[in-house]
Amino acid sequence: MPRQVAVRAESDHLSALLSLGPVLSAAPNLKTALARALEHVAEAVSARSGLIALREGDASELSIAAATGISWQTAQRVRYRVGEGIIGRVVETAKP
Repeated sequence: MPRQVAVRAESDHLSALLSLGPVLSAAPNLKTALARALEHVAEAVSARSGLIALREGDASELSIAAATGISWQTAQRVRYRVGEGIIGRVVETAKP
């Protein structure tokens, strides 16, 4: 990818993140805020699917809090253990 295209893409992604403020502030609760934020970011980066996984305190599992591109019934069944898969490893190491 040429440098100019890469810089433009990064700028577009940062603009999408900055525009999340109004999306989040208009949501009546955390679940709705996460779902709207995920949809907004997925659209901005042309993602086919995405998810937000949360860990409750020191729990050993993460659960899906928001998902796009997959059915909510499927997302509700998905659980990741800390250290399991890419998501679990990111949580375990605290590094992207």
